[in-house]
Amino acid sequence: MISRNKIEEFCTDNDIEIQFISHQDNAIIGLSTCFSEFKLVYSYLKIIERLKQEMSMEEAIEFFEFNIENSFTGNSTPVIIRDDIDWSEYDPPPKKSTLCQNGNRTKRTKLTKG
Repeated sequence: MISRNKIEEFCTDNDIEIQFISHQDNAIIGLSTCFSEFKLVYSYLKIIERLKQEMSMEEAIEFFEFNIENSFTGNSTPVIIRDDIDWSEYDPPPKKSTLCQNGNRTKRTKLTKG
């Protein structure tokens, strides 16, 4: 985890304006840049984990969606990484092998005219 103090020091030294999400310092992953704009990057799972300390899971998600995810505060609005998505669902299916009834692979032969 990168400390808020280190980020503030880096941004001060480099004349960079950023915005923090209140009470979410433990969810900070780092900084990103896009078109020369720096933005803080946060972990969705860590934000939800922190919110769950004060409310139920359902309330935490609702609070996140309404108060954090959908709030635009200018060009330095923080980025939230959706690290809750199970990407394995999107893996391509395994390639099917051409097997004969006895379990051996079939040989492909080139047909020739003649």
